[in-house]
Order: sequence, then structure tokens, then C-alpha cells
Amino acid sequence: MVRIEAATAADADVLADLNRHVQGLHVDGAPHLFKRHVHDEVAAQFEEWLGEENVWAFIAYQGERPVGYVLALIRERPENPVTRAWRAFLIDQISVEPAWKGKGVGRALVEAALEVAREAAVDEVQATTWAFNEQAQAFFRALGFDVQVLRFGRPLDQ
Repeated sequence: MVRIEAATAADADVLADLNRHVQGLHVDGAPHLFKRHVHDEVAAQFEEWLGEENVWAFIAYQGERPVGYVLALIRERPENPVTRAWRAFLIDQISVEPAWKGKGVGRALVEAALEVAREAAVDEVQATTWAFNEQAQAFFRALGFDVQVLRFGRPLDQ
């Protein structure tokens, strides 16, 4: 059975290790946006993120082995003349080691994040994924997430 634990800045190396697979997927899918995984740099970034208020991470363990993580944060937008104010809990990153996909690890990580969201007085929970990551899209749909926004992009000189 998978065990979920809250991560702290002290877990930055573990999170960086777990990030390498999903980062590779992003580099392959959008090399103009994403950088190759450099462990020490990624670990330092996780340490910085986890030092911020309103940022959370959880690590999934199978026995003593870390097999996945989720990183989430609060996003807020003040009211203005065209939109209402909103406060959302964003599941920004999730990664499960390939050998552990399809075994409930991702679902357990999202459930841990949702517990924090319930306590955070947010209006909704959001998750982001890139268009090339069809597996993540199917995963979030299976958890009851609906597509809300489609964002288009292209190089400026195309």
C-alpha cells in the first residue's frame, strides 16, 4: 500500500529525483520551453518553492521507496471590472515513476492535495497539463476535472 507524506524543503533531493521523468516528457514535448533535468538545479528550485507560503508537496512511498510526488499552490486573482475575484488551488506538478503508474499512486497524491485545498478556503481546484501530455489529461478527467481553458501558442516569427 502506498504511503503519502507531506514534503518539506529537506526533501528537495527526493523531489528532484522524482521530477526527472516528467521533466523529460516536457523537454520532449516542448523543448523550446523546458530545460533538461539538472538534479542540483531542480533540487534547489524545489527547496525554494517549499520555502514559500501557500506551496505544498507530497511524496508517495512504496515501502521506503519514493515513487511519486505532487506540487500544489494557491493562485489568486483580485476582482476587476470584467472578472470576479477567485482563489484556486492549483495542482501544478504531478509525477509517478513509470513502474508505479496505474496503481493508484497518482490518485492518492491528488487526494492528499485535495485535503489541503479543503482547508485552504479556495473557490476551486485546478490542474494544468500540456496538450502533448494526453496521459495526464486522461488522468485528470478520470478524477472529475473538466477542461476549462484552452490556450494557444506559436513562435512569434512563424
